Amino acid sequence: MSPASIHDLALETLQHIFTYACSDEGSTGYALALVSKYFNQAVEPVRLRTVALYSVAQIESFAAFLSASAEM
Repeated sequence: MSPASIHDLALETLQHIFTYACSDEGSTGYALALVSKYFNQAVEPVRLRTVALYSVAQIESFAAFLSASAEM
């Protein structure tokens, strides 16, 4: 029998976990999205739950990102 893996958890379970993990300025959601395709899929609905933007340039860049994401 192979050892259990976090990838064995249901997508909904990971999303609940990631909801708590993604309560920082956005870096955790970004990092989780890079782990694997499965993690990316799980974190997508919650990764932008909180975002810290500190300048007008960051706000403009984030707005452009959201616009590009909506077009996909």
